[in-house]
Parts: sequence; C-alpha cells; structure tokens
Amino acid sequence: MEFWRYYPENTPSYRGVRTQTHMYIEFEKGRDPWLFDIAKDPDELHNLYGTPEGNHVLPNLLQVLKAAN
Repeated sequence: MEFWRYYPENTPSYRGVRTQTHMYIEFEKGRDPWLFDIAKDPDELHNLYGTPEGNHVLPNLLQVLKAAN
C-alpha cells in the first residue's frame, strides 16, 4: 500500500492494512477511513466504510492492524 504525497494537496498521515481481499486505511485527521474489497473492486472505486458489508469485515481488519503495530 502506498499513498503519494504531492503538492498542493496536504495528505494527512495514515496507517492501514491489506489482506488478500480487503484494504483498510485510516487517516490521522481530516478524512473518513477507506475500506475496499480489492478482490471485487481492484480499482478501489467503492468505499465500503460504514456500509453493512464494510461493517462485517472491519473488526477482522482492525485486529490485523492492531497486531501489526
């Protein structure tokens, strides 16, 4: 996972986790988290954060992220 910082956009710090099927990114401030099903949506067009599908997979992704830190 990488997020390019470029001028003039001020990209906040972030942390995230990627599994074989999903990618979750949470930002330090100013943006809602991103959650994508990268198996079904490889272009990351549909943020699942806050949706029933996203709420179903989010607890596992948060556990993985916590274990990585």
